[in-house]
Amino acid sequence: MHIMRIIWDFLLIMSITVWILGLAAQLNFPAHYVALFLIGLTFFIAMINIGGDIGRCIRTLFRTAIPICALVVFLVVFGRGYFKEICNLFFYLLQLLIMLFGYYIMFGGFFSSFRRKKKK
Repeated sequence: MHIMRIIWDFLLIMSITVWILGLAAQLNFPAHYVALFLIGLTFFIAMINIGGDIGRCIRTLFRTAIPICALVVFLVVFGRGYFKEICNLFFYLLQLLIMLFGYYIMFGGFFSSFRRKKKK
């Protein structure tokens, strides 16, 4: 296994741990649930590295589920659990994300002209 892969996995585990512990402190989760959740996440991160279909499936799950979970937690925590505030915050955040995605497309188009063109 490459050392950079180990470093990235460590950083992923560290960021998930900080995120989960902060959330658990705010919402008063029992410690044994938090511990089981962290052990499960560490198991899945280790499973990503085995390769094959299982590794690809778990990698895809992480790439889609972690941002969605982070968005949901952000909305619930800052919306203070009220449905109306969560919806308002969601629509404000959606506008911001659409604007940022537009910049992403514009910057990608601008910098694509600097890429080397393939020879035919």
